[in-house]
Amino acid sequence: MITYRICKVAEILSETKLLEDYAVEGAISGLPKPSPQADLYDMLEKSGMLHSFGAFNGEELVGFMTVIAYKAPHYGELIAVSESVFVSKAFRKTGAGTRLIRMAEDHSKSIGAKGLLVSAPMGGSLSRMMQNPKSGYRQTNEVFFRGFHE
Repeated sequence: MITYRICKVAEILSETKLLEDYAVEGAISGLPKPSPQADLYDMLEKSGMLHSFGAFNGEELVGFMTVIAYKAPHYGELIAVSESVFVSKAFRKTGAGTRLIRMAEDHSKSIGAKGLLVSAPMGGSLSRMMQNPKSGYRQTNEVFFRGFHE
């Protein structure tokens, strides 16, 4: 049985295999290989800006979501933005991704955020999930990337 809870980012960063899988699936062409910066995550968590959620199969972390909440200068309101969302392939048909997003939504509401923005790799499983009308989300923007080579 999968359980869900708010967790510390350190719990997520300790799961190297899950992070390796996430790095492969979530890679953005033109950016370097992911290198999670524990000190920066810790600083954001201590400041109250970073919020982490985990899906656990027993003691094993099988999915996670991290959200950064900040007062957006353009709107003057607290906005929550997904920093990372990932569920291990073996647990994707369990509803774990949806449950993590619902937890993030509930938590974001509880801290006063006006909404949650979720970013997803084009054509990936998260993108397909978010495009489903049942998700309650609508596409509002497209994100473009241009790499700068040294």
